[in-house]
Amino acid sequence: MKYWHHKTTIGTFYIIQYKNVYDIMLMSKYLGSYDDPQQAVNALIGGNTTLSSPNDPGTLGIPEDIGHWKHDISNK
Repeated sequence: MKYWHHKTTIGTFYIIQYKNVYDIMLMSKYLGSYDDPQQAVNALIGGNTTLSSPNDPGTLGIPEDIGHWKHDISNK
């Protein structure tokens, strides 16, 4: 399983590959599924997820390029 993560002031965002989609999670809260990890980042930056927070995602310092997120692979 591939996943990317980025720590912010409201928690750590994860983009997790699950089968053929990429899910965005904020800690354990599901925020949406996308066809590729960059599309997930674009949705998060653009505020197009189910994130219900007073924080504007654009003010959280989230990198716009998935290449700037920390990337890991899990054997789970």
